[in-house]
Amino acid sequence: MNSPIIRFFLIVFGWPLILLLMIISYEWIRNAYFIPPFEIPKTDLIQHPAHHQFGTNALLRFAELSPSKQNLLIENLKSNLIPMQQWVKYLQQSDYEILVFGENHEEATRQFLAKEFFSKFKLDVLFLEATPEELTRIKTLIEGEEARVPMLGADISNIIRAVSIKNPNTIIEGIEETEIQRKFRFQDRVGSRDSTITINFWNKFRPGERHAILFGALHCKNQPDLLFKSILNKAPRIIAENMINIRVIGEHQSGPLESFVFFIDAIGMEREHFVIPDTRSLHPLIYEWFLMLKQETLRQFHTLIVFRT
Repeated sequence: MNSPIIRFFLIVFGWPLILLLMIISYEWIRNAYFIPPFEIPKTDLIQHPAHHQFGTNALLRFAELSPSKQNLLIENLKSNLIPMQQWVKYLQQSDYEILVFGENHEEATRQFLAKEFFSKFKLDVLFLEATPEELTRIKTLIEGEEARVPMLGADISNIIRAVSIKNPNTIIEGIEETEIQRKFRFQDRVGSRDSTITINFWNKFRPGERHAILFGALHCKNQPDLLFKSILNKAPRIIAENMINIRVIGEHQSGPLESFVFFIDAIGMEREHFVIPDTRSLHPLIYEWFLMLKQETLRQFHTLIVFRT
């Protein structure tokens, strides 16, 4: 070790090797234990510039209307865009038995739902987009007081806690297709993921109680072979009449929606979080001016909840 040559090689090559080992160790620890931070909501007014033209075009067409027609449109919006608290109160007093919520799997959506809906609305059963095994893991982490418990990439803990605090007797179930169900479906070459989830739902349905389903928005559209339509088609008439699908979306989570929100703000209809209880009741000009919003959301969901960020 006293050889000048050995000391030279240790000095020249030793420190780089030590530094490399430190970097490798840091990356391993980071990947093993790192928890992604909460998303920081964007506050820019226009985050979807490609869709902004629909809002500005609607403003120009609104300005071309006679004052009486402008008033008719504004009155229609006033009656259809109601505060979130008012809608929750109405819903609690309604006979709706199955509420199907279509969400974006994002932190902002889940935080909003936990605070503004599930903490204020009494449910009997909540169905989540998780297998029973996944839900058991989620519940275990929540009981262990984990601050953040992801489900499909976004924290679900606040929703589960809010539901349980509002009604400790609420039953929370996972109805996602299991791996065994998926293998059998591919083997038999029949059905789809949504049809399997529909079977899981009806197997755990509790007649006479209030149910909420929280799934990705695509599953909840009013389209054949998707979850909402599949459940609706298999529901007895009296239950089908008391079932609605609800889109929950932030003002900047969709370009067509952002352009609509820009428009209502510009004509003096500023709203905080708001709900359109029946998307079929909007003024015909709204469907004409915001065709993409109509195709993407208004014709697909009975109710639209928009939260502001």
